[in-house]
Amino acid sequence: MSKFYVFDFDGVVCDSTYECLVCSSNAMQKFHGDSNYKHYLSEFPDELIQSFSSLRSFVKGGSQYYTLYKILNSEMNIGKVTQKVFDESHKTFLIESETYKPLFYQARKELQEFDFSNWLGLHTVYEWVIDFLREQLIQDRLMIATLKDKDSVLKILKYYDLEINPSLVIDQFEIKTKLQALNRIIESKKVPKEQIIFIDDNIAHLLEPKNAGFNCFLASWCSVSESTIRLANEQNIDILEDLKRFTNK
Repeated sequence: MSKFYVFDFDGVVCDSTYECLVCSSNAMQKFHGDSNYKHYLSEFPDELIQSFSSLRSFVKGGSQYYTLYKILNSEMNIGKVTQKVFDESHKTFLIESETYKPLFYQARKELQEFDFSNWLGLHTVYEWVIDFLREQLIQDRLMIATLKDKDSVLKILKYYDLEINPSLVIDQFEIKTKLQALNRIIESKKVPKEQIIFIDDNIAHLLEPKNAGFNCFLASWCSVSESTIRLANEQNIDILEDLKRFTNK
């Protein structure tokens, strides 16, 4: 039985931690009516980079960076934050985070326009993943389901010489959950869910699809916390360190 691959983007195809740090920081400035923007990683203190990086993998979409900063500015021990703790914290900031959300994507667009090469350089792209995507694209066995904006995804892939039809990317403006994306894919592509291989680095995106009968895999090659690994094991979600199990290499 042939497989059909559905990939998340941030944390799977590339590590966008630094890009999200810059964009989310500038969005917080916008939120508070301040125009003191930063554009380069070197403008951020190492302590903030480290603490931001430790929480990024819990974020499910642009709005939740508001919650991330609320946690960073609280007295909470970030070393004890789990996905469940993060999600519970986010529930207390639903209104504010929705106001913040468009500011995050505006900040990303402005960062691209300010210095596109710098924006690209804030991503660490896993070229071996790009190579795998290219192989599946040739065989019409690939879609991307992401809470990143489609335009940014296409720009990054194009830079790495991977031209992809925009219809094969489902982004955060089209879906609210990854399960919703997967259900759209099996309907539009006429692919049985048993053939779907869904790969994401955020455990919260994998739980619903797993319970719905999809084949779910946690990508661990980016910044995945120990608590996420434990939860994946508890939920019988396979953990991937690479893509070799799908390439027979």
